Amino acid sequence: LDKFELFRLFKKYDRNANGTLDFSEYTQCLADCTSLGLTKQEIITTAMSADLEGDGEIDFQEFMKYFQTIVNTIYFYS
Repeated sequence: LDKFELFRLFKKYDRNANGTLDFSEYTQCLADCTSLGLTKQEIITTAMSADLEGDGEIDFQEFMKYFQTIVNTIYFYS
């Protein structure tokens, strides 16, 4: 995924348009990306790990860094 695709994905799940994804928004994003093949537990663990600042929300920088890492890891092990 390029930066533009990641930005569109981020904006799609930022339902309240506050510029961050809360836990439920991010877990829904991960669950809807069925090509990732994550289990419910992996989704929860991944969402918790993505909050690099520890503020309970995932901003675009965190999303871009962490989501791309997840995608690359999954494709590497596939």
